[in-house]
Amino acid sequence: MQLGLAILCAGSIHTKNSMNIMLTNVLDATTSGLFYYLFSFGFAFGAPSNALTTLFGKQILSDHWNVTDVCNGLLSGFTAITARCSFVEPWAAIICGVVVAAV
Repeated sequence: MQLGLAILCAGSIHTKNSMNIMLTNVLDATTSGLFYYLFSFGFAFGAPSNALTTLFGKQILSDHWNVTDVCNGLLSGFTAITARCSFVEPWAAIICGVVVAAV
């Protein structure tokens, strides 16, 4: 769904703004995944996106937003947690993602 929205939005605007639209769509997907865990997962299952850490870290270091860095941070977080996803609790997966994004 996010990919379709990104393509629709990018096709509706000027070329120079397409990276901003892509960043908005990537952040929408990662932020909603994080907020789902923080606010909805506990209600649904009775239990208590790494992209965000990369986004804010790079913004502090270089003073600009970069969709390529956000996608790389997202990919590194997925890579870090994939091998041990069946053994790690969801809260620990978020910590793994933050640590990998910092590295």
